Amino acid sequence: MGSARTKRKNVQKRRKRRLFAAIAAEIRTNEVAKWTPEKRELELMRNEEERQRVHAQWGKAVAESAAAFKKRRKVLAQRQQLILSLRQVLEAAMVVQMQREPGK
Repeated sequence: MGSARTKRKNVQKRRKRRLFAAIAAEIRTNEVAKWTPEKRELELMRNEEERQRVHAQWGKAVAESAAAFKKRRKVLAQRQQLILSLRQVLEAAMVVQMQREPGK
C-alpha cells in the first residue's frame, strides 16, 4: 500500500485526467457537430486506413512471433535429441567397459 502522500497524488492525477478527458470529449462533440459530409467521409477514410495499417502490423508481428516460437521449439527438439544420443553413447560405453572388466 502506498503512503497517504502517494494516494493524494494519485487522486489528483486521476482528477486531472478525468477533467482533460471531459474537455476533450466536449471539444470532439462540438467538432463532430460542425462536420460537413465531406469532412465526415474523409475522417472515415482515415480511420479505415489506420485500421488496415494496424491490422497489417499485427499480422506481421504474429508471423514473426510464430516463426520465433517455431525456431525455439526446433532448437529444443535438437537439444533433446542430442542429449538422448549422448546418453545412448555413454550407456554403450559403460556396457563395453563392464564387459572388459567383469571383476570390478
